[in-house]
Amino acid sequence: MALKFTLTKFIACCLVLIAALGALLAINLGNGSTNPEEARFPGITLGLTAEAREALQSTGEAFPTDAAGFSAYYRVGTPGSYSLNKDTADDYIFSPVERNTVTLKAGPATLTGIGSNYTVASLPLLNIDGIKSTVNVYYDDEGWVVAYLPKDAPSSQIWQARLLDVENPVLSDDNPSSDNSLTHTLLDAINVVISEALQDTAITAADLGYYHWKYRDADSVLMMA
Repeated sequence: MALKFTLTKFIACCLVLIAALGALLAINLGNGSTNPEEARFPGITLGLTAEAREALQSTGEAFPTDAAGFSAYYRVGTPGSYSLNKDTADDYIFSPVERNTVTLKAGPATLTGIGSNYTVASLPLLNIDGIKSTVNVYYDDEGWVVAYLPKDAPSSQIWQARLLDVENPVLSDDNPSSDNSLTHTLLDAINVVISEALQDTAITAADLGYYHWKYRDADSVLMMA
């Protein structure tokens, strides 16, 4: 009886997930061959700024360029005063989730790399129906925060289904042709550091830079439903 109940519950959870995620058919990585305006779905432009390229590619063993795939990045602070309190961020993301706490975390992060000036962790995030989405996050004391998927992970794993109506799942809210309203797991991971740990203003998808460390010639991502 217990086995039958567990199997039934598992199948029910899978059906709920399929109902929500079934709206996502593909993420196209290309060289601008697909026009996001014509497709009327969120289009994300990929590319590292010169500043980010120099900072992240020259960090040696800090940022794992050989292991990272689809990424989103942000720098905390203002020109001339970029900085991040790494100890404060560490204390928060590796701590268990306290009862009745509103957070995007599904639990404490797992440490994958650390130095005196940087941290790399695997962070579990809340998703639909109690399912966890895991995103890797890198941050350092110069203000860089990068959330990324592993190199061989499907880019579609950035889709955050937590707030979706399973009866009418959509990729974003009132304006599906703009990434300003798009919520995704990379954004959530960065906001765990910026908004929750550092208690700074939460950022939006439009504030981020994007890059794919495996497909370095790709310049855009298109989400299609």
